[in-house]
Amino acid sequence: MEAPASPDARSTVTPVSHSQDFINSRKLNTKGAEAIVGQYPGSTCRELAAYSGKHHSRLASRLPAATRATKKLAVYRGPRRICKVTGNIALTWWNREVPQ
Repeated sequence: MEAPASPDARSTVTPVSHSQDFINSRKLNTKGAEAIVGQYPGSTCRELAAYSGKHHSRLASRLPAATRATKKLAVYRGPRRICKVTGNIALTWWNREVPQ
């Protein structure tokens, strides 16, 4: 005995659509986050996202990992200030040269 087909089922699957910015930002890694902070030191995560065109959630997940990096360019958390994008108090991100 065959199960009846559901009338709500689709015969084709439509692809999930994301904005091109979100798709491009998926390729962001720790090294990329370090480079963005190097270009815009003293910025908040949302400001970095606005300046770089990357999605803020990708930066927010990569910046803490970049603080633990032992490469030439390291990232650290700076003082809190009001974000120019959101108007909320947020951490700033800075870069520094790590002695080899």
